[in-house]
Amino acid sequence: MIEPFASQGFAANFNWSNPDYDRAVAATRAEADPAKRDMLAQKAENIILGDAAIIPLLHEQTFWLSGPRLETMHGNIPPVQWGRLKL
Repeated sequence: MIEPFASQGFAANFNWSNPDYDRAVAATRAEADPAKRDMLAQKAENIILGDAAIIPLLHEQTFWLSGPRLETMHGNIPPVQWGRLKL
C-alpha cells in the first residue's frame, strides 16, 4: 500500500514528494526477505505519516480461497500477481 504514494506512483497527485520515502519504497520492492521487507515498508509508512502527507481513513483487506489444484499458491500472494498462478 506504500508504492502508490511514491513520486511516480498512481496516487501521487497531491503535490507531495520525499526522496527518503522514494528510496524506502525502492528498497522495499528490492528486498526478498519478508521480515526485512516489512521493516522497510514500515520505515516508508513512518515517513509518509510523519510528513502528514496522507491521513489514512481505512485499510482495505482482501480475502480469497484457494484449492489443492493451485500449484503456485504459497504464502500471501497479492491479487496483482494472481496472473502467475497455474492449475
